[in-house]
Amino acid sequence: MTDRYLTDRPDDSVLAAFADFRDEVTPLVLPPGTDGVRAAVRTRRRTRALLAGAATLVLGAVPAVVYQAIDRDGPPVSGPATAPPTAAPPSTPATAPPTAAPPDGRIWRPELLSSPVDLPPWQADAGCARTGIRLTGEPGRTGTVWLSTFAHGDVDRDGAQETVVVVRCMRNDVGFGVEQAVALDRGTDGRITLIGRVVATDGDVAWLRELDPQPDGSIRIRVGDRLPFDDQPAAQGQYQWRIYAYDGDRFRQTGGPGEFGVDPRLVDLSVTAAELRLTGDPTGRRTGTLVVTVTNRSARTAKEVSVQVEYGELRLWPVGPGWDACMGIGSDGQGSHDQASGWHTCAVEVPGGRTLTLRLGVAADPGQPPTASCRVSVYHNEDSPLPLPDLKPADNKDLFRLS
Repeated sequence: MTDRYLTDRPDDSVLAAFADFRDEVTPLVLPPGTDGVRAAVRTRRRTRALLAGAATLVLGAVPAVVYQAIDRDGPPVSGPATAPPTAAPPSTPATAPPTAAPPDGRIWRPELLSSPVDLPPWQADAGCARTGIRLTGEPGRTGTVWLSTFAHGDVDRDGAQETVVVVRCMRNDVGFGVEQAVALDRGTDGRITLIGRVVATDGDVAWLRELDPQPDGSIRIRVGDRLPFDDQPAAQGQYQWRIYAYDGDRFRQTGGPGEFGVDPRLVDLSVTAAELRLTGDPTGRRTGTLVVTVTNRSARTAKEVSVQVEYGELRLWPVGPGWDACMGIGSDGQGSHDQASGWHTCAVEVPGGRTLTLRLGVAADPGQPPTASCRVSVYHNEDSPLPLPDLKPADNKDLFRLS
C-alpha cells in the first residue's frame, strides 16, 4: 500500500508550480482585520451602486420601447433629455425695393372746374373740344362741356380711389346735348389724367342720370332713354341700372339690361291727307276742305296728338266749324289762329282712329302758284311739351297738293 500512495502523489514539478502561484497571489489577498473589512465594504458599495444604475436604465428603457411599439404619440421617454436637432437658419431672400403707393385719384368739384381736362373723343357731330378743356359748373352755351355729376371709387383696382364724371357737350342753350361718363385719375405729378370712357349716350341711351361706384371696382350707372331739358320732365323717360367694369384696357358692360326694348307708353300712329281743292267765291277768295285721317294701331289711347298742317309758300287760315274738334289750335305766331299762317296745328285725342275735316281759306293772289306741296306731321304728346317718339315714325308724314 505504501508504494501505491507514493505512486499517486504528484511529482516535484507540480508542487513547484503551485508554490510559485501561491507566492504571486498571496500579496493580493486582503488580510483579515480592520483594513480588510473596510476594503470589502467599499467594494460592496460600488457594486450596489452599479447594479442600481443598471436597473434604472433597464426599467426606464422598457416603457419607452413599449410606447413606441403601441403608439407613436405616447408619453415622452424617461431618461436624459436629448436636444432636438438644430435646423439650419433659412436663407434670407433678396428684398425687393418698396413699391410707391398709387396717388390719391379723388378729385373734387373745385379742382375739376379749375384744371384742364382731357376727354375721350365725342360723337362726330357733337361740336365740343376734348383736350385741355375747362368744364363748366352749369349748362352753358353751345360747344361748352358741363360737369353734370361725379363720384369716387377704385375703378382700376389699384388700391386707391379714382374719379368718375358725367360730362355733357352742350348743343343749345336750354340743356340739350350728348353725354359721356369718364374715369379720371391723378398722375404722380398731381395732374389730372384720363383712364378712359365708361359709356356714352348713343343708340337707346340718351341720359346718364346717376353714378354709383361699387366696392369691387365696378360702376353702376342709371341710364335713361330720354334727356330732359328745358321744361321737359324727367318722368317722361325709362330708366335702367347698368354695370360697367375696367379690364385693364377699357370699360365694358358686365351687368344690367343691354337695351330698353319697346317703351310701353308709345303708340303707333299714321296719317294720310287727301288733296285740297280750292274753289273761288264772289269776293275773290278761295277756300277748300282738307280731310286728314289719323290712325292709332296701338292698344292704348293716344291722349294728345298734334296734327300739323304746313302750307309751304302759301298762307292759309282756318275756316268753318271743322276746327272745333281740335283741343287746341296753333299757328306760326303771326296773329291769331284764324288769320293767315304758314302752318296750323290741331291737338286731338286718338283712341283708335280719327278723321278731321278741316276747311282752309287762301287769299286770291295772282302771284301765288295755283298748287303747292304741304306736309302733315303727327306727334304723340303725353304730359310733355315735346313729342314722344312714335313706334313707326316713317308713316307720321304725308304730302298733299293744293289745286
